[in-house]
Amino acid sequence: MSFKSKITLQEQMNRQVPGSANQRSAGRSSIENLLDSVYQTEIASVTPTSASDAAAIPGLPVPANSIITDLGIIVTGELNYDSATLGVKGGFSAGGTDLITTDADALAGAAQVCPVGSGSFVDATYTALLSGDCTPLTGSVGKFYVASDSTVHLTATLSAGGFDGDGELTGIVKYVKLS
Repeated sequence: MSFKSKITLQEQMNRQVPGSANQRSAGRSSIENLLDSVYQTEIASVTPTSASDAAAIPGLPVPANSIITDLGIIVTGELNYDSATLGVKGGFSAGGTDLITTDADALAGAAQVCPVGSGSFVDATYTALLSGDCTPLTGSVGKFYVASDSTVHLTATLSAGGFDGDGELTGIVKYVKLS
């Protein structure tokens, strides 16, 4: 199966829609609305800094007039750290908690290692399907509609000590653009 971006599909549609100018415009508008309304996902990764007690995922852009349908963090490279719990927080600013208040042990209870595949999401189904002793994240009511272009910031936090500077965390935000 080949992959085509939304822009490639729109360009192809502009060249191939038959009919009068008005018919092409109406057809193009309907198809553009469909392309803009499907689920979209943003993904970014980070390697924790040695001795740091937090690992901030690079910002994940969400366009205006969107609904965030899920977000979370998955461990994509085994993490080693001082004995601590490993939690998650998320917001519209670096270190923010307006989307997800800090859940101190969402990724791991008291431990020194968090294995690959451990993950915590707002959607409890994804959390349950991943390995580890993770718990689902609790989203803040009334915050998941995005009125203007925004950036989601997810951070993994240790309750004590610091990361060993290895491993990798990947943040994911899934959304639907309404128009």
